[in-house]
Amino acid sequence: MTSIRERLAWALIVALSLLAIGSMATVVLGGPLDPAAPPGPTMKTLDEVEPRTPISSLPFSITSSGSYYLTQTLLGSGDGIIVFADDVTIDLNGFTIQGNSGSDGIGLSGTRRNIVVSNGVVKQWQRGIDFQACIRCRVEDVNIDGAQDSGIYLDSESIVRNVISTGANAGTGIFISGHDNRLIDTVASDNSIGVSVVGSRNYLSGITAMHNTANGIRISGQFNRIEGANVFDNGVGGAIPGIYVIGTHNAFINVTSSLNTGDGIQIASNSNEVINGTFHSNSGFGISTLVGTALNVVIKNTAASNGAWEYSFAGANTTGPIETSLTPLTNPWANISH
Repeated sequence: MTSIRERLAWALIVALSLLAIGSMATVVLGGPLDPAAPPGPTMKTLDEVEPRTPISSLPFSITSSGSYYLTQTLLGSGDGIIVFADDVTIDLNGFTIQGNSGSDGIGLSGTRRNIVVSNGVVKQWQRGIDFQACIRCRVEDVNIDGAQDSGIYLDSESIVRNVISTGANAGTGIFISGHDNRLIDTVASDNSIGVSVVGSRNYLSGITAMHNTANGIRISGQFNRIEGANVFDNGVGGAIPGIYVIGTHNAFINVTSSLNTGDGIQIASNSNEVINGTFHSNSGFGISTLVGTALNVVIKNTAASNGAWEYSFAGANTTGPIETSLTPLTNPWANISH
C-alpha cells in the first residue's frame, strides 16, 4: 500500500511539471500585442506589376517591347506613334491622339507581332491604326474618327473588338487584307465603305455598318464568315448594295440589311451562302444573285417592303422556294416574302 509520503511526492512532481509547462507557454506565446511599427503596404503598385513607359508628346517611337500609356491628349503634325518592336501594349488611357497630316496615328516599322492598342480615341490621321504588317495584334475599345484613308488597316491573325470607325469619307472604316482575323462588336459608319474584306478565313460578328456612302460591307475575299451583322442606310447617289459580294465561298448568317439605296445584298460571284437573313425596305431587291453566278445557296431568309421585288435569282444557284405565308411553311428551306 502506497504511503502518504509517496503520494505527496507524486503530487508535488505533477504540480511542478504543470508550472513549468505554463511558464514555457508564456515565453512562446506571450509578448506585447502592439506592433513595433505601423504595417507597411503589402500590394505592389501597377508599375511594379507591369512597368510602364509614359507617352507625353508626339511623334513617339517605340523601340523596345513593353507597356506604354498616354499621359494626356496629344496633338501631332507629323507621325503619331510608330512601333519598331514586337510585344508592345499601348494604353491610350482614355485620351486622344489627333493629327493633321498624311501620317499614321499608330503605325509600324516593318512586320511586327503582338501589338495591342486599347482604350482611347485616334483622330484625323491618314490611317488611324495601320496594322498592315501586324501579325497577332489587337485593337480594343478604341474610337477612330476622320481618317483620310482607312480607320483600321488589318493584316492577319488579329482581333478588333468594341471599335467605332467613323468619318473616313474618302476611304474605308475597316480594311482587312489578310487572313484569320476576328472583327467583333464593331461599328463602321459615315465612311466611303464601311468594312472591306479582301483576305480569307476572317470572322465578322456583331458588326454594324451604317450611313456609309458606298457599301456597308464589301467582301472580295474567300472563306469568310459574316454573322449577326446589321447593315443599314448605306449608299449615296445611286443603287448601291448594302452588302456587296464579289468573292467566293463566303457565308452570311443571320444578317440584317435594310434601307440601303440598292439591294440588301447583291451576289456577283460564285459559291456563297446566305442563310437566315432579314432584308427589308431597300430601294432595290432584298436579295439578288446576278447573271452568270453559280453554286450560291440562298435559303431560309425573309424579305419585305423592298423597292423592287423581294428576290431576284439569276444564274445557276440553289435557292429555297419563295413562300408568302408563314404558317404553315411547305418547305423548311423556303425564303419568305411578305
